[in-house]
This record gives sequence, structure tokens and C-alpha cells, in this order.
Amino acid sequence: MSAPPRRTTRNLGNTAQGSAFHELVVVPTLAPELARPYQVPGTDIVFNCFGSIVGEAVGRESTADAGDAVAENGTTQSTGDQDQVQPGLYVHVTLEWTERAPKSTRNNARSKKMHESKLVSKAVDVLSISRVEFIPIALGAHGYDDVYVAGVASGPSMRMFWAGSPGGKGGDTVILYDKDWEIVTQKLADALKSSKRLDTISVVFDLDGMDGFKQRQKRLHSPDSYEPELAFGTHVPNTDNYTPIQLTLGGAIDEIKAAHSCVEHGICFIDANGEHIEINRFRSRMWGQAVNMTTKFSAAPGVPRAVSRSPVRMSSPPPAIEDDLEVFMDTFGRAKKISAVRTDAAKTQLKESSYTPDILCESSVTSERLGELTGFAEGEVHQLKKFARQWTCKVEGKRVRRGIVF
Repeated sequence: MSAPPRRTTRNLGNTAQGSAFHELVVVPTLAPELARPYQVPGTDIVFNCFGSIVGEAVGRESTADAGDAVAENGTTQSTGDQDQVQPGLYVHVTLEWTERAPKSTRNNARSKKMHESKLVSKAVDVLSISRVEFIPIALGAHGYDDVYVAGVASGPSMRMFWAGSPGGKGGDTVILYDKDWEIVTQKLADALKSSKRLDTISVVFDLDGMDGFKQRQKRLHSPDSYEPELAFGTHVPNTDNYTPIQLTLGGAIDEIKAAHSCVEHGICFIDANGEHIEINRFRSRMWGQAVNMTTKFSAAPGVPRAVSRSPVRMSSPPPAIEDDLEVFMDTFGRAKKISAVRTDAAKTQLKESSYTPDILCESSVTSERLGELTGFAEGEVHQLKKFARQWTCKVEGKRVRRGIVF
């Protein structure tokens, strides 16, 4: 009886083992999905397709061809029971990535698809492990098991095929979720039952789409480190940017707001007659300054060492409350060079509507409404509101210093 023919490139489906060059070089290069370990004739030494020693021969062929197997208790066990045993498979792993050539003045940068294939160092019991457990084993063939991590829910995607798989190498199945892994392993289990010669599967990873699964080490926190944005940010509050007087003023304002809370208006001062005086930001600032002034001790009396040469700044008294609007409008007209006729007309309309300078600067009073009452242009209305804020702050300060109730 003649020996069975060896496997060559013309009959890759032949079960007989080919030459060492054919099994370790030709088949992994031309048809990696059909690559399988090479056993040195007459020995138990097995090489993978890259020439490294994998281990001793498992003897799967002799076990599969045997009719019965001897159990531990000495009885025979049929091959039907052996079909349920999940054999270890050799995993052929291919990595793909895009490599861009350097751009020069004569040609543009061209991208080239690169790939590298390696075999896992030992057989893997693929059917008894999960997708999350299989991915680091497969990436370990290239030393990438500590670079990428498998997602708990999905990813990274990989393609798997084997000899006789549905669709072949071109129709390889993409595995992304656990349900995809269950479907593929079920097909692989059916293929192992029908083909006793199947001992190698191929897996392909595309590194271009695996950046999201890289393991990134967290930066160690230093107790002396600081965030530049918080330390030097232009829009971040920092107490170092305020003077002690401003900080004291802020504390006094908080005390005033806490002492004069109102259910109806939020924050207001209720006088003896039950009238509510709303505490806006201008009043709170003036009252806070008054609180700080009264908490300071009086300076010790003494004769000045010399007469100051700088002139004493005289301050005019504030206008009467009933004349506040009239004086304000006259001053505004002179400052902004608005004719007296237009100023008097606007003054009459504001007085009929019971407006005062402190009300004109409130945000609830719209510019459109002031334009209808005064007849001023849009820019003049904004100037009026700005002038009203400055006027209110200045006049109320004078009244507070003179003890005038308003």
C-alpha cells in the first residue's frame, strides 16, 4: 500500500502533512486560515508557522480515528462521548493598521494598509471561554494584551474565520458583542463535530479602530499641584483679588440681607409705618458702607502738625427728595448736551408716571418703555439709564452721610 500524497498548493484540503517548508512558510503566507502546526516526522516535537516549538504532539488524529477509548475505570467509551470534549485550537492572529508615508514636496502622503500575523504560543480552549477572556489571549500573540482592554459590554471588534467557515475568509464574521461571540462559537462547535481535522482558527484585529480601548494610566495626584485655571483664571472668584475693605463690605451686606428678609419682596426694609423699601444692590452697598463706618473707633483728637496745602474738597448737599427727578434731568441734559425743550418734555412724562432716578436704573424698566416716555433715541436711553445708576449711587451716599432718611 502506497503512502498518502503530501499536501501541496494544489491540494490544500489534503489531510496528510506536507513538507516543513510548505507547512511553515507557504500555507501561512497564501492561506493563513488553513495553516496548522508541523510535526517533525518520528518525533513528538511540534512547530508553529513561525518556527517556534509549541509542544509535544497531542495525537488528536489517532484519537479521532480510534473506534473506542479506554475510560479510567477500564471500560470502553464510544467516540460519540468524545465528540462532546472541547478540543484546544491554535489561534492565528493578524493585526491590521494604516501606515502613512512621509509627505514630500514631490508626492503627497499615501496611506498603506499593513498587516502582521502571529500564532498564539499554545492551544486555546475557545469554546469554554468568553469574549472578554479570549481577546487578551489573542492580542498576547503580538504582546498587545497589556495595551488594549476588552470592553465589558462590547468591543473591540474582531473578525474570525476557519477552514470551511461560512463565506470563507472574505465572509468572515465580525464579533463585537457577547451575542456575536455566542453565535460564532456555536458555529465553530458544529464545525468541530463535523470535521476532525479542524485545529486552527484565524482572528483579525484592525488597530485603526481600537484607540478607544487602550489602557491609559491615570496621572498621580500631587498634593502640591494646583490647577492653573483655578489659580490664574480671569473669571474665577478669588479672595486674593479683593481688598480687606471690600471683603468687610461684602460681609456687612450679607448681614443686612439676612436681617431684612421679606416674604413678599425677598429683601426689603420695613419702616415704622409698614412701608416696604426694597434693598437693591445700590442701597445694600451704601448701607453696608454705613455699617462699616459706624463700627470704626473715632480717631484720637489732636492738632495737625501742619496745614495741608491740598484744597479741601467741598461736597454739595443732595437735592430734596421731591426735586430729585427734576434736578437729575437738568443735570443729564447739560452733561449730554440735550436741548432744554426735549429735557423738559421727557421730565414731564416721567413725573406723570411717578418715575424717580433710582427706578430708572432698575432692570425691570425696559429701554423701549423709556424711549416711549422720553422720546429719546435708543443710545440716549442707554445713557439715561447709566447716568441714573451713577446719580443714585452718588446722591444716596450723600444722604446716608448726612443722616437723611429716604
